[in-house]
Amino acid sequence: MVQERSGLIGLTREECGIGMDLGVIIVPIRQRPGDSRFNSAFRSTVKMHDTLIALGEQSKLREVEEMARGRIS
Repeated sequence: MVQERSGLIGLTREECGIGMDLGVIIVPIRQRPGDSRFNSAFRSTVKMHDTLIALGEQSKLREVEEMARGRIS
């Protein structure tokens, strides 16, 4: 879940660079229970409390988690 101090907030999927930089695929973005955006556009903006569901190498997924928590940018 994207936390309040995450540098991902307000960025689009494209701007986050998660796919290009880390090789991680964001499948859907879930904004609240029952509201998932599957195949969300690269221009979809990440919001606080969004849940990013990702596929990739375990070490890269940990990096995404840390980015969502605001521990790394």
